[in-house]
Amino acid sequence: MPRGTKNKRESRISMVRLTDNEIFERLQSTAGDCNIRLTYTHKLFYIRLLEYAITHGASCLEGLKISLSVNEMSSCLSISKRMVIQSLRVFSDCGILLRYRRNTFPANACVTILKQEFYERSKE
Repeated sequence: MPRGTKNKRESRISMVRLTDNEIFERLQSTAGDCNIRLTYTHKLFYIRLLEYAITHGASCLEGLKISLSVNEMSSCLSISKRMVIQSLRVFSDCGILLRYRRNTFPANACVTILKQEFYERSKE
């Protein structure tokens, strides 16, 4: 590979990502504190959303930021629209995700932020 080019599989966001099991433990702990029980599909949604955000998202102060509508998320993550809506609600209620509406076209696109404390290894 020529010098200075990135491997196609390398993400464009630099971080030390936790393993899926470590992420699941953090998600479950936070959801448990909010008296919410996470299903396997909720966890699968989060991991797929994280992978999408690492590849296509942008880094921001709170974590990783992406801009997708519910329909686009459903299509990109191969998860039903109903489960996308439910997962977004559950993770937003727990404070795991932040979701903001944009005042631009398309009207139903939202900015979703995955908080880094749930997927990134601490820098200690």
